Amino acid sequence: MITEDYLMRQIEIIARTLAKLIFNKESTEYVIIDYQLFKETDVIHNQLLELIDDGDINKAENLLFEKIEAELEENPGGREYLEVAIDFYARLNELSTRFLDDCGFEREEIDEGLKEVSEIYGINII
Repeated sequence: MITEDYLMRQIEIIARTLAKLIFNKESTEYVIIDYQLFKETDVIHNQLLELIDDGDINKAENLLFEKIEAELEENPGGREYLEVAIDFYARLNELSTRFLDDCGFEREEIDEGLKEVSEIYGINII
């Protein structure tokens, strides 16, 4: 069985590696550049944060995957929602196991979700 600390470190390493390699960022944080000109990704990012705060992580993850699928249908080379996804899973990884359990979400799902998003965008992280 994988220990929780090991899994948390693995998720953090994957998220940081993706942020660095794809976006040349030192942080996994999604940053809103211009609050005057909100992009759709900015709006969705804020919705994801609200859903996390409300404890509706499954709904947030479903919304994220819907947006990723829509992005790739419209623009097969797009990666805007990849940045949002990295932030999303990195934030989930920082939550306590108790909070995740209360939300009906497991830490393993964070790892699986981050890996699935990477695969969807054609990035082999293993």
